[in-house]
Formats: sequence, C-alpha cells, structure tokens
Amino acid sequence: MTQPSAGDLATAALLGVPGGQRPTLSLELIQQAEALAPERPELVWIELSICRALHCQAMEQIETHLQALDPGNGFVWTPDLVYAQSLGSEPEITEAIMRIGAGPHMNYYWNRLVVMTVDSLALA
Repeated sequence: MTQPSAGDLATAALLGVPGGQRPTLSLELIQQAEALAPERPELVWIELSICRALHCQAMEQIETHLQALDPGNGFVWTPDLVYAQSLGSEPEITEAIMRIGAGPHMNYYWNRLVVMTVDSLALA
C-alpha cells in the first residue's frame, strides 16, 4: 500500500472532526504532513488554524515559523496586528499594518488547499 502524501495527511487533518474521540488527531496529522513537506506554508497555516481551535500552546512558534516560510505574504503578519490591538498601542498597530502592507502579496492559501483537498479526495 502506498504511503500517504503530505497532501493526503493535510486533507485528513482538515476533515478531522472537532470534539471527536481524539481531538488532537488533526494536529498530529498536520504535523506529520509538515514533516514530509516542511517548505509548504499552507500546511503551517492549517496547523495554525487547528492550534487556534485547540488553544494549544505552540501558537506563537507556529506563527513565527509561517512568517519565516513566507515573509513576503502580508497575511502571515496579521497576528502581530491582533497583538498590537490587544495592547492598544497605536505605534505598534501602525507598524503591524505597515508590515502587512509591505508584503508583495496577500495569500490565504485557499487555492492551494482546495486543489490539494480535491486531489487527495479523488485518490481516496
């Protein structure tokens, strides 16, 4: 039998049932996917989304990893804006907005994720 690809594991993580018997299964699956394809920022985005839902303690580390993988993506800097807003610091809010706007693109990885999911489901 063929080993699952990073896309297959990520799709399984995306389709995981929140609140199921193993609530951390999606997190385990996406971490396995990232181990197979560490250069794919869309996989880190999935991990970050799952981590937010589970309130895991690795959020900052995952955000930093995503920023390192795709620093030109203004979107990956939005957690800095959320943090600055929580502080109520106008200078930090302005700096975060400037960092977001300085990126040459804004990418939520939607297209990549849809293609990956459809491809994985087609093979299943």
